[in-house]
Parts: sequence; structure tokens; C-alpha cells
Amino acid sequence: LSEDRISDDEVKTFVTNTQSKQNPTELFNRFDRFHDFKEFIEKKFIEHKLTNNNWNVSKTAEVLDIQRSHLYNKIEKFELKRT
Repeated sequence: LSEDRISDDEVKTFVTNTQSKQNPTELFNRFDRFHDFKEFIEKKFIEHKLTNNNWNVSKTAEVLDIQRSHLYNKIEKFELKRT
């Protein structure tokens, strides 16, 4: 993702690449508040990166360019579990 902002194209690309059968418009319509949508996308993004890194938290934090402790907080916040 570019800088600290997420573009419409980046969201559409992310949503299209998920296993969801919804098109982006349907997904956008599920949320009334930006905060709720942002939380949903953040959770899915972190979950995706953790899976790509075989749940190696150190590696995932490095890829995401965040502190490992911050990633652990996100994992707890979103109640993410390795499947």
C-alpha cells in the first residue's frame, strides 16, 4: 500500500483477491461507518500476511513495517487464530 493512504484501486484489488464471492460494491455496502470498514480490511490484511508468513510474527511484523509488539496487539484485538 502506498504511503499512509489506501486508494480505491488498492481496496478493489484487495477485495477482489480475497476468497469472498462479493464484488467490491457489495462489500462497501455492508458498512455504514468508515471505521468499521477500516477495521474489517485491517483484520483481513493482517490475517493474510500472517498466513503468507506461516504465522511467523517476527517476519510478518517486518514485512508490515510495524513493531512485533504492535502486531501482537492487533492479533489479540482482532482475535486472530492460526488455522
